[in-house]
Amino acid sequence: MKLLQLYLEHDGSIQQVAELNFLHRNTVNYQLNKIKKIIQNDLTTLKERFQLMMAFQIKDLL
Repeated sequence: MKLLQLYLEHDGSIQQVAELNFLHRNTVNYQLNKIKKIIQNDLTTLKERFQLMMAFQIKDLL
């Protein structure tokens, strides 16, 4: 969840997520692809990303 949240917060920048987590870009790509399969969401449209961002905001409030 942390990786996905960082990915959304940094506007889909794999490089920034990799640097923040001290990971290689390929590792971040691999993990994001696994997340996309699990949630059955490509994160390509603004609507899809917005829904997940809202879910994270709600989770943080609770």
